Amino acid sequence: MSEREDVPDTGAEDANSPTQDTTSLAGVLDRIVGFVARFLWTQSDHQLNAIALWILHTHLVDEFDVTPYLEISAPEKRCGKTRLLELLDLLCYDPVLSINMSVAAMFRLAPQRRTFLIDEFDAIFGRGGDEDKRAFINSGYRKGAQAVRVGGPPRDLKPEFFDTYCAKALAGIGNLPDTVADRAIPIRLQRKPTSIRLDRFRLRAVKADPALDQLKGDIAEVAEAHQASIGFCYPTLPDELHDRAQEIWEPLLAIATVAGGPWPAEAHAAAVALHTGGDEADSSTGVELLADIRDVFGDDPKLHTRTLLDRLCGLDEAPWGDWYGKAITARFLATRLKPYQIHSKDLRIDVSVLKGYERGAFTDAFDRYLPATSATDATSEAPQGIPADSVSATVPQQSATPADVADVLPIVAATENAETPTPATHVAAVADVAARATQQDVIDAFNAEVATQPSGFST
Repeated sequence: MSEREDVPDTGAEDANSPTQDTTSLAGVLDRIVGFVARFLWTQSDHQLNAIALWILHTHLVDEFDVTPYLEISAPEKRCGKTRLLELLDLLCYDPVLSINMSVAAMFRLAPQRRTFLIDEFDAIFGRGGDEDKRAFINSGYRKGAQAVRVGGPPRDLKPEFFDTYCAKALAGIGNLPDTVADRAIPIRLQRKPTSIRLDRFRLRAVKADPALDQLKGDIAEVAEAHQASIGFCYPTLPDELHDRAQEIWEPLLAIATVAGGPWPAEAHAAAVALHTGGDEADSSTGVELLADIRDVFGDDPKLHTRTLLDRLCGLDEAPWGDWYGKAITARFLATRLKPYQIHSKDLRIDVSVLKGYERGAFTDAFDRYLPATSATDATSEAPQGIPADSVSATVPQQSATPADVADVLPIVAATENAETPTPATHVAAVADVAARATQQDVIDAFNAEVATQPSGFST
């Protein structure tokens, strides 16, 4: 777009276009996207669509059980964080733009459903930040959330309950704490390339443009007109998202669903892209630690704690060797792993008996919190009684001759006289040649032998 010095145009002239209904819900969302895009460079349309839906949701927060935070972050200054807050200040419902709002003001403004636009969140959540503000922000995600304070005359102090539920956009450098980021839609901004030209944002001129008032009026009008239908809408939630991400996107997807046209598909794509395509906040410290432990453990069945710490601190791009100025300790490791029910024990490795960890103790946590690195990872710890069709997941992809498979049958047959034949005994027999067999060869041999077993045998 070309840079202009005259009064910015918010797209009002399109309202007379015979091919576009700009006063419909979908049309208003399109106009919000166009307005924001004229002054702010984003890396994708997904971010613009999410911003537009979030703006409209601020006019409808009482229709939902939760209100997603909007996390506006960047690696450096001059990436557009404050500009986006200024644009939100023009279009959101009853906004309060502040860098240093007092906690008392927050408690009294939130029940009015004001939209909080908070800059420099790193000053609130960083070291030495304001604990009361943190608590307020953390509590205002779900409808019905309340904070309790003591107030009144000195001789008549009573508990006072404050409703903290309201829409909040938080901007800053870096990332929000894990507990807040998990409830936020991430908008990761980067500095605009020098080759990109946008309209100059002149606040006084933008505010003086009648087209802005028209857009704000249309936002309020469509929000009121579709309030009931949006409130009763239960949109299809993307399966690609985890439960929390589905929850925070439900209000925005409901708006997109009622808007119709391309908006449902675009909102779905935005949700998936922002939460699974690298825009989501970095993993929590615990998950990052688990991932690195999985990497450094390798094939070792157990490691002494000091060996595990040495390997973790030796990772070039990991934080463990310089965790706030010093390397992590055994106590740090024990504290961080305790929530996952992982504990150290006395282990003998070679001739030394020291505290350490068995790889098997991490299996459940790896499965629950980390993506599988291979099919082997996903099934190597399968319990006894594994179904026959899952044997293939743990068998290497190597060639086998008919003789190799035939060799299995006598071994399996030798187990027929066992008092209680079990799937495990037959799986063990097949495993004797599994290292040289193809998946299908072993499965066929196993299934053929199972078919000859007594009726009490079950897979």
